[in-house]
Amino acid sequence: MKLIGNILRWIWRTFLGLIWLSMVLACGLGLLFYFQQETAPQMLQTLAQEVQMMVKGQSEVTIEEGVNTIKHLTTDTVNTADHGRWETNTATVYIETQNPTFVAAYETAIANWNATGAFTFVMTSDPNQADIIATEMNNGNTQAAGEANSTTNLLTNYYSSVTVRLNSFYLLNDQYGYDEAGQKAQDHYSEFVSTSQRN
Repeated sequence: MKLIGNILRWIWRTFLGLIWLSMVLACGLGLLFYFQQETAPQMLQTLAQEVQMMVKGQSEVTIEEGVNTIKHLTTDTVNTADHGRWETNTATVYIETQNPTFVAAYETAIANWNATGAFTFVMTSDPNQADIIATEMNNGNTQAAGEANSTTNLLTNYYSSVTVRLNSFYLLNDQYGYDEAGQKAQDHYSEFVSTSQRN
């Protein structure tokens, strides 16, 4: 009788322990979704896939491979050599941001590129006529001080539009200065101009 009572008590404690664990996990996931609103679903899906693969014994990444991969990551550089090029060595630019620091940074980057003669940026006051929209973002969830997104015509492999965003979260921080913002603007223009040199 005592053995049966101990077994039932163990089963009851295990059951209550699983309920308690489920509640703690639910609270943790709730906090994750609350604090990481945009990225939580992606993180959760990736975690679920990795757990499923580990349970099946099909995990693709060992810890050592994962560490080696992380060591070589970069946060704001993308090789665009295979993604497209400009049809000509001229592009129109509309500066959308109203932030005077970023406006000056974009204007400096444009003037520097125009001075090289390798590529010509023409300013426009109409965003509908612009090949490049120069704007800003405020995103602390990325480590990038700026980003450039392009749309490419798949048939011709020419850029049809580009949006360049400087990240005010980092560039307007006291750790950075105007020179950093100007350099990032020039770097992102360079990314697209360099591909137009190759035909």
